[in-house]
Amino acid sequence: MFSVEWLKRGITVEQETSALGNLADAAMTTRARAELVVARHRLDEPDGFRLLDTPGTVLITFKFVARRP
Repeated sequence: MFSVEWLKRGITVEQETSALGNLADAAMTTRARAELVVARHRLDEPDGFRLLDTPGTVLITFKFVARRP
């Protein structure tokens, strides 16, 4: 189980919990959900996320690449 923190400039915009037990699966699933989370936060769009384990240790931080118009 992992905690997901959606970030904008390093500040938490939203927190979720991933019930997946594998870090790679949790990262892939979270990344796939990025567009949904961005759509929910139009005024404060996340620019990345981090995955934390149960004790709260940051395991991975992912920054979105800026889209070109």
